[in-house]
Amino acid sequence: MNLEQLVEKLQSEHEVNPPLAQSQIEEIEERLGHHLPTDLKQFYGFCNGATMTWDVGNFYRIIPLDMVRRVRVEILGEDEDKDEWAPPAWYALCDVQDGDYIALDFESVSDSTCNIIDCCHESFGSSGDSAVIAESFTEFLEQFLNTQGQAFWLQPDFKCYGRYNYYSLPEPNHANHLYRKQVGDFPPKVVQED
Repeated sequence: MNLEQLVEKLQSEHEVNPPLAQSQIEEIEERLGHHLPTDLKQFYGFCNGATMTWDVGNFYRIIPLDMVRRVRVEILGEDEDKDEWAPPAWYALCDVQDGDYIALDFESVSDSTCNIIDCCHESFGSSGDSAVIAESFTEFLEQFLNTQGQAFWLQPDFKCYGRYNYYSLPEPNHANHLYRKQVGDFPPKVVQED
């Protein structure tokens, strides 16, 4: 499904917020100091977040763009420049209502891709814990809607794209090193990405 179809499905099954104007999105990007990936910018042009509920009792919220904050503020309640708590470029996108968040790494953003990260409050800041669960917002939203609120990234057969290592930042405010497991290798090779 393309993003427009996913938003139509979201609108028909869940509660969505009114869309933002392009000028509002640009103003928020300026305040954040980051440009959104194209699909996420389009999403907020269709709807400014959503509240999703399913019969299984799961309740999730895609955070309205004007309320998006650094994930370390959402989980830890502080925003000091302590990169061991998570880089300042990680922003919470989805509140999964148990203290955990799905975040976007703005350091990884290109026009069509970005790292979408699982941030678990119980182990947040632990090296190697935060998994890249999707490489675009559209991919995340599609998998999430297709599994009807089941945390697809926590399923036993889910393969993440890699994990972040918090403790090897080459300089403050620089992107973390992402380690990727190479398919077919056992034990997996570890490749450092800048």
